[in-house]
This record gives sequence, C-alpha cells and structure tokens, in this order.
Amino acid sequence: MVSKVGAAGSASAAGQGKKSFWRRRRFLIASLAILLAMAYLMLNAFNSFGTYYLTLDEFRAQGASVYGTEVRITGKIDGASISWDNRSRVMAFAITNADGRDRMPVVYSGVVPDTFKAGNDVVLDGKYESGTFKATKLQVKCPSKYVPL
Repeated sequence: MVSKVGAAGSASAAGQGKKSFWRRRRFLIASLAILLAMAYLMLNAFNSFGTYYLTLDEFRAQGASVYGTEVRITGKIDGASISWDNRSRVMAFAITNADGRDRMPVVYSGVVPDTFKAGNDVVLDGKYESGTFKATKLQVKCPSKYVPL
C-alpha cells in the first residue's frame, strides 16, 4: 500500500513538473515576442529621426544619380522668386545654397507653414525632374539663433 501511494505521488509531481515547464516556456516565448516587437518599433522610430538631407551643393555634386528619385534637400528661400497660384493652390519658389550663388526652382502644392519667409532655411522632400524640384513635403527649419521681434 505504501508503494502505491508513493507511485501516485511521484506521478502527480511529474505531471506538475511538465505543466510548470510548459507554462514557463509559453511565458518566455511571449516575453521574447514582446521584446522583439518593441525593438522593431524603436528601430523604425530612430531611423525616421535620422533621415539625412542634402544641401544644394551636395545635391548638385550627386549628378544624375539623384534625378527622378525621392530625396530630401535643404536650402534658403529666395524671397524674390515666391509666387502663389490661388486657383491651383500651387506655390513656386527657388532655394539657394549658403552663399546664394546657386539656385534651384521648386514647385510645391500643400499647406505652407506660417514661418515660410524669404531667407529662412527650408527642408524639402520630393523629386528633381525636368529642371525643377517637385516637393511633396515642406518644412521650415527653426532658426539657430533667437532674434526678438
């Protein structure tokens, strides 16, 4: 009689051991899946913040390799070139490089920020086609130095 109780007790303990093993394994798999998902989301977030943009001089140095491809470019707004068509909601302007010697015409259709003014730095996303940069996104950079109004 003692041997039957001992055998039943050990069988019960073995069943408990298997249950806890699978329970721990499921917990580890779920934890690993959550950690991988968090790592993926963080990597995507950091990649979007680290997007590099080309200056107008760097863009010109790239040559034909960047023509027709999606690119991000920066330059200063040439105030004399700004024109706005109310009917088509299209704005045309030019950006210049740091010394003002090189110009690139830009066409943009979309919301224009309030800070869009002559001489401000702007970052544009779009494609260079047929001698004009066709911007799909426009951002005005914050000034590096505060100037009171």
